[in-house]
Amino acid sequence: MPEREKVIKGLECCIAEGSAPECEDCPYALPEDGTCERLDGLFKDILVILKAQEPRVMSLEEAQAALHTEKVVWTECEEKNGDKLLYAGLHMDGTDYFTMQDDSVMEETDLDGGMGAELYGKKYRFWTSQPSDELREATPWQ
Repeated sequence: MPEREKVIKGLECCIAEGSAPECEDCPYALPEDGTCERLDGLFKDILVILKAQEPRVMSLEEAQAALHTEKVVWTECEEKNGDKLLYAGLHMDGTDYFTMQDDSVMEETDLDGGMGAELYGKKYRFWTSQPSDELREATPWQ
């Protein structure tokens, strides 16, 4: 993953106020000959960072790691009637319970082992950010 600060600095240099970019301060300029590698470096790094922000289903390992932080994720659950519902911003409060925005608690939460880990990807799954309905439908369950 590209360094966010390097990308920001590169963009700031390219859009500096005035008539010309401030290439001498740009982390993407080659110091030997002053050649700008924005097209090969900066723009590719921007694309990588933007793609990393696209919603995707978290692996069990990522969900297990998120359980022990205060990370906010989106959870999708299969209801008893077969409907799949998306819950907004599930707060992982560092315990084995997930606190929803309405302060209710999700039950099957022990992802470190047992039933919670077995059901992950089958009855519920976590997303890195809010997915569209189309993406949810197009992404297969385990």
